[in-house]
Amino acid sequence: MQSMQQRGKGGLDQHLLTLKYKRNFTIFAPVDSAFTHTPADALRNLLTDHSRLTDVLKYHVVSGNVMSSAVRNDLLLPSLFSGKKIRLNDYDSGRVVTATGSKITQVDLQASNGVIHLIDRLMYPIPEESALQYLASKPNFTQLAYNAIRANIATELQALMNYHIVKGTFYSAGLRNGENIQTMNGKDVRVRIKDGGIVL
Repeated sequence: MQSMQQRGKGGLDQHLLTLKYKRNFTIFAPVDSAFTHTPADALRNLLTDHSRLTDVLKYHVVSGNVMSSAVRNDLLLPSLFSGKKIRLNDYDSGRVVTATGSKITQVDLQASNGVIHLIDRLMYPIPEESALQYLASKPNFTQLAYNAIRANIATELQALMNYHIVKGTFYSAGLRNGENIQTMNGKDVRVRIKDGGIVL
């Protein structure tokens, strides 16, 4: 019997074959092992929701040829899914490059109608909220979001919040153990990576 991950990969592959565009396009294609990092319930939902599966696939596709030489930090690429953007981040001049947090493992694979970049994880769920909206929707972070909303009228709270916000976009795939990241108030926080976990 096929595993949920194998069926998920097969489902996306089948949908990819049905996408027919006369113009060139760029695909951020998850490798087989990417599906082992996707929760089984999320894969199950995708496999039973044809419309959502198609949306997720389209989010991995960009119109035109986007070569690795065009990548710059925080570059936003409009995907074929309602213009939802894929965010590219470059860490340490190419040490790690991510696409919406998924590490790009191989670049510039040429196809007859475009280019393919391989990624180590499925770009799902698709980002649809701002950072503050996301925090406000999560029970464990609602107080933080509430404080952030009030921060514009409380100077001391603003300073506290600024120590919890870093400059730039940092996905876990791009972090290095022991590196310092500057916060909005000018102070550094140090990254610690141990046993697969990240501590700041």
